[in-house]
Amino acid sequence: MDEHLSRKEKERIFRRNEILTASAFHFSRKGFAKTTIDEISESAEFGKGTIYNYFSNKEEIYKSIVEEMLEGNLALLEDAAGKSADDLEQFLSNYTTALFKFCFSRQDSFKLLIKELARMDSETVQIDRSRLREIMEKMFTLLNTVFAKAVDEGKIQDFKPEELTMYFNHFIYPALSAQIHCPVQYGAQEEQPLRVLRIFLRGIYSNSNGAHS
Repeated sequence: MDEHLSRKEKERIFRRNEILTASAFHFSRKGFAKTTIDEISESAEFGKGTIYNYFSNKEEIYKSIVEEMLEGNLALLEDAAGKSADDLEQFLSNYTTALFKFCFSRQDSFKLLIKELARMDSETVQIDRSRLREIMEKMFTLLNTVFAKAVDEGKIQDFKPEELTMYFNHFIYPALSAQIHCPVQYGAQEEQPLRVLRIFLRGIYSNSNGAHS
């Protein structure tokens, strides 16, 4: 938290985060429709009036959770690109490691994000998703740019950048989701992101038994 914020501002951020954390806990377990403001209020240990000082309804709470997860994801991508955009493997390593750490520390919110991305709650949760689409477009554009550069330089096979972005996301997110929903440790937890990334980049064949082209 920014040390330059006033005590009142820090308290407001703290309360808002507590409300979001309590809401994500209940949404991820009971579902959006079955979760009540009363339950959120009890878990957050704030009165309902305090909840409504920050959010007008459950939909606004839900939207804030998934938006902040995507915004955090975008920030991780931008940070990785700023450090290592010219080195594809280092970029993906930095991003994947940071992503796993970020999502493991926010498991309930991550579960909601996955449901949102899969459109599992699109009919139940009526919200304006324009900001979500905007963030995702920025994420895709950044990944496309990094993959395109690697293709142009002959560092990886000649796939369309958009295709590589799709495959990468559909490989990393399910692997991360599996680790959170059904944790099976193949080595230390901090090693998991790089194990997953290594399979994405190099496949499962040994060097002496490469895949048929």
